[in-house]
Parts: sequence; structure tokens; C-alpha cells
Amino acid sequence: MKNKLFGLTLGILFVSCMFFTANKVEAKATTVTSTLDFRNTFTTNQSDIAHGWSWDADTKTLTLTDFNCTVTTANKACLLFPNGSDITIVLEGDNVINTAGLASIGAKDFGTTDLLNSVLIKGNGSLSIDTTSGVSTDGAIRTKNLTLESGKLELKTPIKVKEEFKITGGELSAKLLTRSNVTTAIYVGEKLTISGGTVNIESGKPFQITGDSNQDSVAVEITGGNITLKGKYDYNVGTIYVANTNSEHKADIVINGGNITCSDAGYCFSTEVGDISINTGKANITASHMKFGVETGGVANSGKGTINIFSKKDPADLTELNKAIAEAEALNEDEYEDFSAVTTALTEAKKLLENEENLTEDDQDRIDELVEQINAAIKALKKVDLEPEPSNPSQPDDNNKDDVPSSVEANPNTFDGIITYIVMAIMSLIGIGIVGLTIKKLLLNKN
Repeated sequence: MKNKLFGLTLGILFVSCMFFTANKVEAKATTVTSTLDFRNTFTTNQSDIAHGWSWDADTKTLTLTDFNCTVTTANKACLLFPNGSDITIVLEGDNVINTAGLASIGAKDFGTTDLLNSVLIKGNGSLSIDTTSGVSTDGAIRTKNLTLESGKLELKTPIKVKEEFKITGGELSAKLLTRSNVTTAIYVGEKLTISGGTVNIESGKPFQITGDSNQDSVAVEITGGNITLKGKYDYNVGTIYVANTNSEHKADIVINGGNITCSDAGYCFSTEVGDISINTGKANITASHMKFGVETGGVANSGKGTINIFSKKDPADLTELNKAIAEAEALNEDEYEDFSAVTTALTEAKKLLENEENLTEDDQDRIDELVEQINAAIKALKKVDLEPEPSNPSQPDDNNKDDVPSSVEANPNTFDGIITYIVMAIMSLIGIGIVGLTIKKLLLNKN
């Protein structure tokens, strides 16, 4: 009987596991096979959980959850929004967009006349974009401005950003080694800014920025992030390449931070007309297998400009340390039981400040430690107790010595003196009595 119950229990558990597993598989979004067009419904909240998307009209946010869009109709995009609109795309789970046309996300199925104003990508998930055909002049994402804040954006086809592409976090991956019809991996019209996140470019075509054609500008600015560049070039162009559209204006590359690894057949960075500044004091650059640019470690090339490689770090922030020193110096050490810890901390801080002009961000941790040391020493101080001890009431005050009776003064033990006087008085009375009786007896005998 017990064996039958045991077998029945195992059977129920097995069926339950199969049931939950089936439900989990069924929870995956159904593939979208036609364009999601929000151009006429932009102001209406809507969602399709079965297909893995929801639209918040108030915040202009499209949330994708395990979204899969595969549009096989020629020249048809996956996601369309009104021309000039600002949208946010939130990624949850693994999302895929694959179209047969040139565009995947934009304001029009094809052509470059209509563009979104800005696209912000963020979230905890990923988005992979691919097209069966694609050229740099159109691009799979068509917008004036693009920001990658978090999440992962994987590009298997070119994208177009007319003005600025910002990477502040998340992960950008572009691997386009096999695209023979691609002239540019990523096209940016005016500026590329990288301040954080991870960037991995592995392409047979460059990450191209043209710069502002109307004025001198910084076309590439890197202040942070982990960047890996793997180009496959046999000519004098960098993986991140500034191709000026107007030779009258400079388009510079400024690298002031980040961890950058280069492994190209050509250069990591190049600009046709402009200067390249690399601050090795804040940017960590590793280059290998370079064909050109031996004089700069194979990192950069400037066609009509200069290359300035220097090392400079930000100065240390001494605000809190100076504040702590001023607070400690304002104290009177005579008012405290033990002032030695404060003195020691002050000595160390002043010794560090003897080299103040050379203190940089590398010294900030030590500076912060001294601030904590001084503040902790001040907090632990204990003041000296200056209040007099209470007097003993059983002891007479020497100042009132004149008020003590002379008899008491002659006999400090006042109680013993009183007893003595009483005994003396009794003995005197007895003596008087004896004298009286003796006189009376004499008088009687005389008579």
C-alpha cells in the first residue's frame, strides 16, 4: 500500500512539473510579423501582453518583454512613431527585431526624410537588431539623437544617428564582419559621446562620425567606459573614424578617460581634419597588432591636425580636509583630558598638504581617510571636570574657626567635654554635702 502511495505521489509531482514547464514555455511572447505603427495611436495607452509589448502614452515609453518582431515584407519596419517624436524603449528579457527592409525603428518604412527626434534605450534586458539588407545612409534605427543608458543593444546591421549618440551605460555590441554591402557600421552625424558602459565594436567597417559641418567641434569625446575595438582594415582609417564633410572646420577627438583596447589592422581612432588629444593619465589604452601609427603606439592618426598624447589627472578635492583642520585648530586642548589623537591626525594632514599642488584624484582616498580620522578624534574628546568637590559637613570650616566656643576649642571632642563638666559638678555637690554634714556634726557635739 505504501509503495502505491509513493508511486502516486511521484506521478503527481511529475505531472505538476510538466504543467509548470509547459506554462513557462507558453509565457514567451508570440512573434509579431507585421509593423507596429504608433503614428496614429501615439496618444493612447495600449498593450499586447501576448506579443510582449506595452505603450505608455503619457511618458512616451514602449516596454518590450521577450518581444520578437520578424517582418519579412520588403521595405517594412517593425516599429514606427510620429516624425520628430521623443520615445523611450525599456528592455525586459531578450528582445529581437529582424526585418527584410532597411529600417527597424523609425518614423518611416524607408528613406531618410522622416526621423525621430530622440530614442532612449534602457532596462535590464537586451535588444538584438538585424536586417536582411542595410546601408549606412539609412540605418536600422533612424533618429536624430540616440542614448544608451542601460541594457544591451546588439547591432547586426548599421544604424543612423543624425546628430549625437550618447553611451552612458549598458552594453553596445556591433559585429558586422560579414556584411559586404555595408560601408559604415554605425553612422553618427555630429558627435559620439562615451562616458560609461561597455562598447564592443568588431567590424570590417568603421564607426563613422562626420562632425559639425558648420563649425569647429569635438566629434568624439570619451570620458569613461570599457571599449574594445577590433577592426579589419588594410587602409589608413580608424575603427572610430571622423570623416569631415567640411574641410574648413576641424572635428576633434578627445579621449580623457575609459579603458580602451585596440586590436586593428589600421588605427583605433582617426580624423581627416582635426586634432586628437589623448590623456593617458586618465585613459588606459592598450594597442596591439597595429599596422600603422607606430609613432603613437598604433592608436591614432590625424590627417590634417596634430596628435597630443599627455598625462594629466584631476586635482584632489581638499574641501572637507581643510574644513576638518579648521575645526580641530579652533579647539583649546587645555580644556580636554587627552588631545593627543587630534594632534596626531592634524600632524599627518598638514604633512600631506605640504605637497598640496601635486595632490590628484589618486590621493583622494588617503585625503578622505584623514578627514574621518580628524573628525573621529574630535568626537572622542572628553572635557576636563573643573567643578570643586563637595565639602565634608562633619568637619568644621577653618574660616569659621573663630565662631567655635573656647571651651569646645580647648576640648575638640565636644561630647567628652560635656561629660567631664557634669562629673565635676556632681563631685562638687557631693563635696559641699560632706562639708555641710561635717560642720553640722561639729556644732551638735559642741552643744
